[in-house]
Amino acid sequence: MSEKGFFSSLFGGGTSEVQIPLPAIIKPKKEEDKPFDIERAKRRLGRFPPQSQLFIDTARREGHLSHIALAALIDPAGYTLDQVEALWTSGDVSERSTYVVLTHGLLPPREVLRYEYSAELLNTSLGPVPRGATESEVAAYFDHPQSFTVNVPQSFRLYVFCSEASLVEGRTAPEALSEGRTVVTLATRRHSIGSSKSDGSTDHTFGFTQRVALFGAGDLREIPAGTLRFIARAELVRS
Repeated sequence: MSEKGFFSSLFGGGTSEVQIPLPAIIKPKKEEDKPFDIERAKRRLGRFPPQSQLFIDTARREGHLSHIALAALIDPAGYTLDQVEALWTSGDVSERSTYVVLTHGLLPPREVLRYEYSAELLNTSLGPVPRGATESEVAAYFDHPQSFTVNVPQSFRLYVFCSEASLVEGRTAPEALSEGRTVVTLATRRHSIGSSKSDGSTDHTFGFTQRVALFGAGDLREIPAGTLRFIARAELVRS
């Protein structure tokens, strides 16, 4: 039997060429296709993987995470660096080492100022304040009935500021004020702190007093209620 006849009978009489299949080519997975990539997440190009339930429970028990932070950090889709920074700024993540764990080694901002609360206060009836025979400054104090309460998250310091008095629109300034013989200021007088809550935060309540300082000659008859406006503002600064 010829060589050709042998191969023809062996392979069915077709072509004598043997088809050898090529191995399948496996394409490497693109970096952007990965669901979680910590290094990309640190560069704001990806997402961090969701945190373990054990870590979340521990941080919650110690008051370092709020329930708002909890929802974001256990999301199966993961979370971003922008989300962690927003939670840090709002106080929903309130402890430095917790921030480091959540961002896999990044440090939080050194100090974050968060505007919290402001209130408009109108003066109560002030006076009369007699000048008397003294030539020095005469001062009188009048309690203000309005107060406000600010919730302070753990790891934040609280500061309260009071603005200068301004004349309410449509009101006429008393003569002693318009001539500069009287200065009215607002200041905090009472500050009480409530018990610590389950998330580590505390409520701070402030009361106010109005100080009337009289200079020069003449008595202060009265400053009617609602003549002057003050703004009290609370600011929180991370420790």
